[in-house]
Amino acid sequence: MEKEQIELMINCQREYFSQGETLDVKFRIKCLKKLRDTIKKKENDIISALYSDLGKSDYESYMCEIGMALSEITYLIKNTKKLSKKEKRK
Repeated sequence: MEKEQIELMINCQREYFSQGETLDVKFRIKCLKKLRDTIKKKENDIISALYSDLGKSDYESYMCEIGMALSEITYLIKNTKKLSKKEKRK
């Protein structure tokens, strides 16, 4: 990828972020669900990459990488509303 392409991509993402759409809790939950589904769909590819790059077994790849990520994503899906509530501060 060329440097100009990367800079254009970054600028587009910054512009999108500045529009505030990502602040919506429903948007965040939708993205988390999409990430979870993608990880599940690509699980075998992830396991193969972890074996190729780090020599991790299928079991270790799932327990230490995939399973933990899915667990954290599930937690965030269930708790994003609560975690994103405004807090009153003194």
